[in-house]
Amino acid sequence: MKMKYLFAIGITYFFIFFTGPAKAVYFDSIIYELDANKDFLSKAIYNDTKQTNLYNISAYKIHRPGDGNEGAVAESGKELMWSPLKFSVQPNGKEYFKLYYRGPEDNIERYYRVIFKEVPLTMSPYHARQKNTSIIPVVAMSTIFIVRPRKIDLKFE
Repeated sequence: MKMKYLFAIGITYFFIFFTGPAKAVYFDSIIYELDANKDFLSKAIYNDTKQTNLYNISAYKIHRPGDGNEGAVAESGKELMWSPLKFSVQPNGKEYFKLYYRGPEDNIERYYRVIFKEVPLTMSPYHARQKNTSIIPVVAMSTIFIVRPRKIDLKFE
């Protein structure tokens, strides 16, 4: 019992003192919201790694965030669009992206899951006879995008 405790403390100290900080893409918020009087949202994405990364953005409508059963909602049109579709960010740099809402203007709050896929850009020569396998990690992170109702009707009964 005492050995397990000492081992756990040792591993904890090792990770605290001998490993560096994690480096990856990061956002200024995990929840983005679009006010009723706005049509688009512009935000920055930061790359604090030592290499240039390529980012792809995708999104889908969900029923409700946070309960584990958010489930994708089938859409008839493109309510949410984004720009750019793909972009690269230099090491220790930032780039802006926009989310455009083009859906109905009613009194319903809408939720979207926005996914950012990060792919490191590597420059390696291609050899036709090369038999080595290369693995490039793809990291996907997501945020919630909330579109506030366009027609606000506050009635208390």
